[in-house]
Amino acid sequence: MKHILLAGLVSLGLASSAQAGILTGANPTFNLFQAPPISGSTHMNIAYHAGFNQYYGGIGGSPDFTAFVWSAAGGAPIQVIQPNNADIRAFNYNSNTNALELITYNAQSGNGGGDRGLLTVGLDGAGLLTGSHTNTLASLPGLNGVQTMPAYDAAQNQFYSRDNGGTVNVVSRVDGTLSGTINLDLAAAGSPLLQSYTLGFDETQNALIAIDYLNAQALVFDLSGNFLGASQLTGFAGSIPNAYNTGYTNGQLFVYDGQIEAWRGYEIFSNMAVVPEPSTFALLGIGGLALVGYGWRRKRQQAA
Repeated sequence: MKHILLAGLVSLGLASSAQAGILTGANPTFNLFQAPPISGSTHMNIAYHAGFNQYYGGIGGSPDFTAFVWSAAGGAPIQVIQPNNADIRAFNYNSNTNALELITYNAQSGNGGGDRGLLTVGLDGAGLLTGSHTNTLASLPGLNGVQTMPAYDAAQNQFYSRDNGGTVNVVSRVDGTLSGTINLDLAAAGSPLLQSYTLGFDETQNALIAIDYLNAQALVFDLSGNFLGASQLTGFAGSIPNAYNTGYTNGQLFVYDGQIEAWRGYEIFSNMAVVPEPSTFALLGIGGLALVGYGWRRKRQQAA
């Protein structure tokens, strides 16, 4: 009897605990707008710096192009810097070092000088871009191509890197070498055409996010490559770009929309409330009283 009651209480507790799911329709959050001076037209990813509570993004194609900083509320940028002095492919926040980092064009070989590879981005005391960068790794040979926009996994200290297919290279942050590969199960996802070079990583879900640009969907995979589900992105008057223009950070997916000249923000995961429903509290209370009563009766029977 006691075991049955305990099992019931455990199952109630599990039913009321937080459960993560993929939203079939993504929840729009806020937009990150660009502002002049604007140089370049190929927009890259977005990164959130937890230490400064700010977002960072920019335009790739040349070290002379523009980068932006936004407050936590989004909207218009609080800083526009041009030139940025690095050919951006992906900003990432490194929570292990509390630094903003940058993967450049052709970081795979590093050919082209000290402004290529993995850079630590120069920030002032307010978290604004200084336009100076420190070369942390001159090359990351394990990256999947010269245009890749890798996502960073701070817990494992590694990058996830795509080119234009379903193969993800796992790359050491320590020395840039290839640690392994993940093959995304695109057949299970309906054999979509993926947006080239982009990839997101959610550290809470331990999930990879790719974009089906023709159907405006975020596709979610686990770290074994298994397809977990899709989330529909809304609000685009035109089509989603077939390359670049996308990043995932701070629990949000950001996709650039040229119609409004901004990165649109979305939540694609949903967490059920941790707090149980009132009826669950009542059932837990009844179960607890039943356990107390059962224990008291057992003691009386043993004493007799």
